Amino acid sequence: MDRRPGGYWGVKFSQGTFLMESQYLGVVETQEPSHKDV
Repeated sequence: MDRRPGGYWGVKFSQGTFLMESQYLGVVETQEPSHKDV
């Protein structure tokens, strides 16, 4: 990902690179899987 002028981002996917507006992007937080035996 790289930031472009005008509130756009260049986003690379396996299908190609696309320009996306900032309003359509959000932060996703992931959690590490637990390795505890149950």
